[in-house]
Amino acid sequence: MCTKNVDHLRDLLVKANISIITSETVADNPVNQILNLKEQDAKIIIMDVYGSKAAAILCEAYKIGITGEGYMWLLLGWYGKKWWHFQDGYHRCTKEEIKIAIESTFYLSTDMVQLRPSMETNIAGIVCINPF
Repeated sequence: MCTKNVDHLRDLLVKANISIITSETVADNPVNQILNLKEQDAKIIIMDVYGSKAAAILCEAYKIGITGEGYMWLLLGWYGKKWWHFQDGYHRCTKEEIKIAIESTFYLSTDMVQLRPSMETNIAGIVCINPF
């Protein structure tokens, strides 16, 4: 993933006077980070992780109670079909629980436009290597 895009998004949010109340890094077990999001009263959560990690994070968010009405999750990245099916990594939810977490939560998933294999600078002034 191109972390410079996340940095640029953060800059745009600050310029738009949108408060960033916390920034969390998740290793394996996301419980502490999700608890911190709840404690900070985060309502819009932006994730820049792969699908299996996103599923684990949403699992914990469901268990801790920060999914559903009143929360918006923005998922940055490329997700395969049925990305919420656990393949590996940390998780404590059943498939039914993760299904409820995803279906009850408004989320928006984004992806990079895969149109240009060149090393040109994009509109944000960033060069990201396209692996395709």
